Amino acid sequence: AYNFRKKRHEFRIQKAISYCQTKHCRSRQLLDYFGEKNTKNCGICDVCLDNKKENLNSEEYLQYHQKIKLLLEKGGLNINDIVDSFSPRRKEFVLKSISFMMDEGILGQQQNKIVWNK
Repeated sequence: AYNFRKKRHEFRIQKAISYCQTKHCRSRQLLDYFGEKNTKNCGICDVCLDNKKENLNSEEYLQYHQKIKLLLEKGGLNINDIVDSFSPRRKEFVLKSISFMMDEGILGQQQNKIVWNK
């Protein structure tokens, strides 16, 4: 009986650690633990709020779009030069914007330089 309780306690401790370290919605994790399936993200836990911060909203994208356009109107630039013209803490968002703009055909690449296509 002692070994059973000990193993069960270790299992619960591992589940608690997993809950803290996993980057999935906290509500979904709890509901899954209790057997609920087909749930949606809550949108208000710390994980959901962090995920929202990582995404680029349309207003921010337009600001990056305009600045990148101004930078590239004079000619092509190295991607590092473009990123360096923004705040270092915005690097990830700038790279996301550039990637999106390249996917959409707004930006192109010529000889290791990013160029404005439109």
